[in-house]
Amino acid sequence: MLVQHWMTRDVVTVEADMPFLEARVVMKDKRIRHLPIVERGKLIGVVTDRDLKQAAPSGATTLDVFELNYLLLKMKVRDLITRDPITIRPTNSVEKAALLMHDHKIGCLPVVDETGSLVGMITETDLLEVMVEILGYKEKGTRIAFEVLDTPEACQELVHVLRDFRLDLRSLVTCALHTRPGYRDFVIRVKGEQADALVTELKAKYGAGVSVLVT
Repeated sequence: MLVQHWMTRDVVTVEADMPFLEARVVMKDKRIRHLPIVERGKLIGVVTDRDLKQAAPSGATTLDVFELNYLLLKMKVRDLITRDPITIRPTNSVEKAALLMHDHKIGCLPVVDETGSLVGMITETDLLEVMVEILGYKEKGTRIAFEVLDTPEACQELVHVLRDFRLDLRSLVTCALHTRPGYRDFVIRVKGEQADALVTELKAKYGAGVSVLVT
């Protein structure tokens, strides 16, 4: 799965000389939390809704209304910009995007091409959509989850079990269990009349830890 298939392409952008107050209006009207800043089509930084909120005067300020209005009118986006933001290429994987967001504790990544031009944005919301698709949760079917010993043969054994049933395998996800070292969690989603028979087979093979959810 590549970033270019999941990113938002029609990105709202502004220039660094936009007044602070206008930027707030843009983010509110467009219902966005991240605002890329561009100059001549090149990305130079990002401003977030948090940046704008922190820059706004608090109720405890001693400035009078005229001083506040003067300062707010004078403030530009360039005064708040986070320059040289972490970016990603459209041909990178969504896994890399997720890892970058996780490691740097950020909610979005501007997507730039080899020239540095902004071509999209990928956000936490986009990655949640990827997760839902990977798990096949939008499709009708039977979700079966079970824990197995973390061995090289684990996936091969599951394939041998599945091939004996005439089922439509819609998704298969596996990951290490941090709460149970040495085991992996398998989650599969299948469609077909033999789903119940498969559950019976898996319970016989892997024990009572098999859980089933029909959606």
